[in-house]
Amino acid sequence: MNCKVNVYSVDLTNTSELTKTLNLIKQETPIVDVLINNAGYDPRYPLLEMSEEEWNHLFQLNVVHYFITCRELLPDMIKAGGGSIIMTSSHVFWIAKPDMIAYNTTKAAVIV
Repeated sequence: MNCKVNVYSVDLTNTSELTKTLNLIKQETPIVDVLINNAGYDPRYPLLEMSEEEWNHLFQLNVVHYFITCRELLPDMIKAGGGSIIMTSSHVFWIAKPDMIAYNTTKAAVIV
């Protein structure tokens, strides 16, 4: 099998940097066959101690970037006749723990 795998480093919480990197990917790779969204961050402290800034950072990393990567790459996948998108989450969204409420919420958002 002849295949090429490209890896890119990008701050997924920075939408403009992410979009710029996705545009670079589209220029360098005529067809994206597989997109794997597998980032995550798990701050462990009670929800009442979490700032709005931290909540937004966590949601951007664990949820929003999934939407952005799909929005940017899916149209070309459709034009090419298909592809695969793998969006990982975590089993812990089923288990509500006091120090993981924000993380559980973001991982549940990926599933639903």
